[in-house]
This record gives sequence, C-alpha cells and structure tokens, in this order.
Amino acid sequence: MKASQLMFVAQRKAELRDVDLSDAPGWGECRLRITHSLISPGTELSMYREVRSAAFAPGYTAAGIIEKGGPGFDPALVGQSVFCFPMLADSVACHASHKIVAAGALLPLIPAGMDAGKACFARMINVAMTPFCHLDPKITGSALVVGLGLVGNLAAQIAALRGFRVIGLDPDAARRRRAQDVGIAEVIDPSAGNPVEQVKALTGGVGAMLTINATGLTSTFPSALEATASGGELSTLGGARGTCDVDLSVILRQVQFRHVTLRGGWEMVLPRNSSPADRTPSTESNLRQALEWLRTDKIRLGSLWTHTIRPTELPAAYSALDSADAAYLGVVADWR
Repeated sequence: MKASQLMFVAQRKAELRDVDLSDAPGWGECRLRITHSLISPGTELSMYREVRSAAFAPGYTAAGIIEKGGPGFDPALVGQSVFCFPMLADSVACHASHKIVAAGALLPLIPAGMDAGKACFARMINVAMTPFCHLDPKITGSALVVGLGLVGNLAAQIAALRGFRVIGLDPDAARRRRAQDVGIAEVIDPSAGNPVEQVKALTGGVGAMLTINATGLTSTFPSALEATASGGELSTLGGARGTCDVDLSVILRQVQFRHVTLRGGWEMVLPRNSSPADRTPSTESNLRQALEWLRTDKIRLGSLWTHTIRPTELPAAYSALDSADAAYLGVVADWR
C-alpha cells in the first residue's frame, strides 16, 4: 500500500513523499493509521539541521487507529485508538499517514473523549518525567528548570505537581510567559542579572535542591551546577549538544565538595514495561500517568500547543521552529 511520509531530504529541507508499506505486518507488528503526530522540537530540529547524504523519516510520537495486526499481535487492539511509543530501533517515520509498528511497541489506549492530538504530548511528558524517576527521596523543596521549551515547561509542571517550589529560567520572553500561563509564577530572565545569584536570592542563598537542565546545551551546564544547592541533584534531561570551554576540575570540585548528584536524563534507559519487582517507574506506567494528567488537565497545554496543521504545512513548521519563531512551540500534524 501507499503511504504519505515526511522526509528530511537535505540539510534544513523537508518534503512529503509517497512510500510503499507492506500490507501484511510481520510477527508482533501492526499497521497504524496515524491521525496525529507531534514535532519534538529538540530532537527533531537537531536532525533537521544535519548535513545528510540520504533521506531520513523523522517522528517518534504519534496517535492513531490500529488497522491490522500481524501474527502474534493482540487482536483486541485492532480498531482501537492508541498512542504509539515505538521501540528505540523503530523510533522513526511517525510523521506519516501510516506506519508499520515493530513488535514490542507500547500502545496504550487513548482515554475516551480525549483529542488524539492532545494524547501525542504523552511522549514529551514521559521525557519530562525522567528526572523524577530516580530522584533521591531527600530532594524536596525547590526545583530550578533551565530552559522552558516544550520539555522544560512540562518538567516544571511535573515538579509543581510533585510539590516543589518551581523556578523557571529562560532568555526567551515568550517561553517565560508560557511558563507563567501554566502556573509557574517564578521565572528568571538571565539577561536581567547573574542567573545563579537570582536563583540564590529566591532560595535564601541555598540554591535549588533539584536542577533540571532542559536546554540540551552543554554551555548551560556550569551555571546550572552552580545554581544547585549543596547535597542537591542536577539532571541532564535535555542532553549535551555543543561544546563548552570550561576547566573540568572546576566542575568536579563542585561535585566533590558540595556533594551534588549528577543524573542522566535519557528516557530510553527506564524499564519499558511495568514489573512488581521494579523500584524505578517504567515507561509503561509513566505513559499511563501522562495520559491521566492530560485527561484531567493537571498538565496544562494552554499556550504550549501552538499549532495544529495539515501535513503539507510540516516543512514550513520546521523552518519556523528552526528560526526560533516565538509563535511556534508545540506543533501537531493532523493526518485525517
């Protein structure tokens, strides 16, 4: 069968193409008719900016209806509206009209009455939950979120749901306003003064017990560490893109003498499926929680969900996100 699929065909160039999909899913696979997909601004923009020699099909979060299952696939799911969390090796090609989903995907049902476009944000909520999955129980009180993009904003909301006093930090005025729109009252503009000193002024000179670096930029790491309280934790949630000219001994001395815990923040190393013996929340349980928060509006999308577009508008949306157009943040493609 033919499917329409978004492709990155060159550096900063995206286009829709027709592709052939198998009409017979293999063992444990299914064919998903995608109704909605969500652009992940951090991960997908880094791919969009790459110089490439071959076309690449982006997209790792989608919602849709299961049309057909292969041998070994649960027949009860056929015809159901589901959120799709594919296996790591299959985390591509979700910006498409259809996808053959590899065996092992998590396919939770979308709650009755929920807009499937809204359900797409469950993946980004799962990403934002990662710093809390291994958090030392002693870490309470204040949480600093550095970078208030889509994931950072969601992480700030989750911190508030977990009882933290949340401080957001971002140089972009539109992102600071969006954080305030969803209830994050204390936001810092780093251009208004030393950001570390601003954090310490809000925390009685102590710093944040939990700092989440959601920028994805290595250059923000030293100040994020400095703003973290002694005995606190620093999550590298956004990853570590780019370089930073800093003396490593300065970083390690702070970790050593202030007993700061550094934790990685990659969602894919969490347990995938729930088990009674696990001490760490699984992706499966996180997705259930994310969908419930979305159903009950405890996670507020508000001004985060900026656009619902037709698939033909995806190339323009990537271009706008790439140019840091403040009007764009959460972009959902409606494939119906």
